Amino acid sequence: MLEVARAHYSSDQVEMKKIDEFARNYRSTKAIWWYTNDSFAYRLLNRAFRTQDIRIIFTFRFFILDLFTQLSNEGRRTIRSLPKKTFRGQFLQIEELETIKSNISGLISMNTFLSTTTDSHVAFIYAVDGSRLPLYVSVVFEIDLKSDNKNQLFERPFDFIAEHSSKRDEKEILFAMGTIFRVISVQEYDSTWWICLEVENQVQ
Repeated sequence: MLEVARAHYSSDQVEMKKIDEFARNYRSTKAIWWYTNDSFAYRLLNRAFRTQDIRIIFTFRFFILDLFTQLSNEGRRTIRSLPKKTFRGQFLQIEELETIKSNISGLISMNTFLSTTTDSHVAFIYAVDGSRLPLYVSVVFEIDLKSDNKNQLFERPFDFIAEHSSKRDEKEILFAMGTIFRVISVQEYDSTWWICLEVENQVQ
């Protein structure tokens, strides 16, 4: 993993220092911190998920396992104290938006770890006007966590990670890769598309 990272960032001294720090100090209980840090681990892993680069995903498998395990362990302790909703603001390709619009009441799955925030204002900051980018639109995902049912369990963990994050002020809830959501509605408000989802992978 570190050999791949060093080869990729060989000309970036700032990132090389972060890689050296990772090599010296990383432990499994710091996986969430490193994932939320603006560093090689987050960038390379998410690029691999987006492009389905199996080689990089395999190379990062131990870090992925640590991240999933820490998220699962923390989630078991805090699921009952989570808020009802969380939000994510981003740009989305028009083609992807149309696919979601045609799938109301259907299911969608995320192929990466999904960062969200309990603060809708923070989400809007990330969903600034996307009209400047051809073929993209601004969207805000509003995700119902079904936290009113305090006894349910989920196959894919998610948790409020501020205590372990490098960005505590973003009030972040992180979902594990493979989390499934049900599409409830899609509406446009003031040039921003509002997509309402429900988390949908309860253990039966």
